[in-house]
Amino acid sequence: MKKIVYTLLLSLLLTATTARADESRSYNFSRGMEAFEQGNYQEAAAYLLREVKENDNRSAWYFLAVIFDNNGQEGLALTAINKALKLAEGDKADQALCHNLRAGLYSQLGDSAQTLNDINQTLRLQPKDPDYLLNRASFYIDRKQYELAKLDLIKALDLADKSQDQYARAMSWQVVLAKEADADGLPLSLPPDAVVTLLRQPTADYPLKDGQTTFYICRDHSCLPATNDPGDVYRNSMPEKLQAR
Repeated sequence: MKKIVYTLLLSLLLTATTARADESRSYNFSRGMEAFEQGNYQEAAAYLLREVKENDNRSAWYFLAVIFDNNGQEGLALTAINKALKLAEGDKADQALCHNLRAGLYSQLGDSAQTLNDINQTLRLQPKDPDYLLNRASFYIDRKQYELAKLDLIKALDLADKSQDQYARAMSWQVVLAKEADADGLPLSLPPDAVVTLLRQPTADYPLKDGQTTFYICRDHSCLPATNDPGDVYRNSMPEKLQAR
């Protein structure tokens, strides 16, 4: 789950940083964010801790949670994100960001019930966000709840902008879903307009190449991951679980 959550992090950080202009103008917060963007996380934490002592700044608490998490300090990270969440009351977008991060923390702690609860909260607040739908789909895939994952993936594909990487990520997770379900002997019946089709044997159009197995995932007559190269945008967006196969 952590890798899934942090796939979104760089894009989400910009939202959190710019959400409250009054917060971003403070000296400690500005210096903290400069250090964060440069990868100087210890320095960033020092500035952000000064910031929250002087101002109860929800963005500062959010980034402190990220830093604590990266340091393996899940307890401190939970405290920080809970502070941010409380201060974000009334702002659905920022609340969803906080629930999204907290879901990743609970996942690392092995608390599946709390993880799903926070994922569901993100979707209660932002029901049409494809990235949050993909988070829940990946949660279901990890627990072999393939039919539930399929529903979220189909919805994410419908909502995603086809010109953006978001759509490529949704397509890639549908590939993972098909392969995981098939490997467990539970092949899914995907809708006729699904972006992927699972072929179990090579064909004239899709022969074995470069030591590939007989599994093929095809989209618009292009196969993943190597046969009939579908384009770098899809390969680069594939989850690690797929790339390793």
